[in-house]
Amino acid sequence: MRVPCSYANAVAISAQKTLIPKSRFLSAIEAGSAEAAIETLTSTGFGKNVEIGVAGEYDKLVAAETLALKKFVSEYSNGGDVEYYCFLRSDFFNCDVAVRRFMLGYDGEYATDGTTDTGLIEQYVKTGKGEIPEYIKKTLDELVSAVKKVDCTGADLSVTALRAYYAAALKLIRRHKIKGLIRAEIDCGNISAYFRSPDRETAEKQFVGGGKIDKYKLLVILGGDASKIRSAFAFTSYKDAIEACIKAKSDGKPMSAFEKIRDDYPMQRLYNVRYSSEGITPVLLYAMYKRAEIRNFRTVVSGLLAKAPTEAIAGRLRDGYIG
Repeated sequence: MRVPCSYANAVAISAQKTLIPKSRFLSAIEAGSAEAAIETLTSTGFGKNVEIGVAGEYDKLVAAETLALKKFVSEYSNGGDVEYYCFLRSDFFNCDVAVRRFMLGYDGEYATDGTTDTGLIEQYVKTGKGEIPEYIKKTLDELVSAVKKVDCTGADLSVTALRAYYAAALKLIRRHKIKGLIRAEIDCGNISAYFRSPDRETAEKQFVGGGKIDKYKLLVILGGDASKIRSAFAFTSYKDAIEACIKAKSDGKPMSAFEKIRDDYPMQRLYNVRYSSEGITPVLLYAMYKRAEIRNFRTVVSGLLAKAPTEAIAGRLRDGYIG
């Protein structure tokens, strides 16, 4: 049954107020231990009704919140675009995992928040039959074909699944606003691939079509020197991301700053309409904020368990809910 848009938006706006702000995560980091951080964060209601024996079981809390988000989106977005935006990518990740598991002996774990049952995905890999969406069948067929090639690598499979995901997302998602976020994500992925690759040929093999910037034009732009690259992106929303890539490449350091900019980009694009009740914006924003919250919880607890420096953990936090 469809939920009236006005009611769904009211619920989403109210739900935003229950989210954990970044300041609370910073306080949890300063608590000094994973156990203390979990206590600080679960006191807000995160992982409600889930009990864990030791801090190392924090994934149970993450799983519960992920399931709750999936149920929320399913109930209040009336299916479709927001659900695809939040969870469709996991289906293609699971396609990749299934082919690796049954054809290469890979022991990887499935994502638990996909829209297609992993049992049906496995069945199709084994038998070539199953009641699954056509775009999932097509992806599995492509992956099976790729893995049979002598020179196939793990990176080849990942890129095949990623391209299939973006092609499906751009076809299935109807709303211009969400399609824009997907296209920007493709651009950022291509930019990242270029700066991480040792040469242009390697980068091009990882590029995905469908972004706002034609992938071949992007290759030409990124092939220039740093000053020309900066100039080309000076008046675009990718300016800070490009600068972070150039700096990381120059310093020979990981692209952590770029990754944060990339992940925060969708929320920043919608920041000015965060109180809007138009269309599905409140539901979409809540889903984005909740995903960032879940990620931040995992970042804080896993970082403290690994005895990582507090500054490093704080630097990996995504912006999430601001309030």
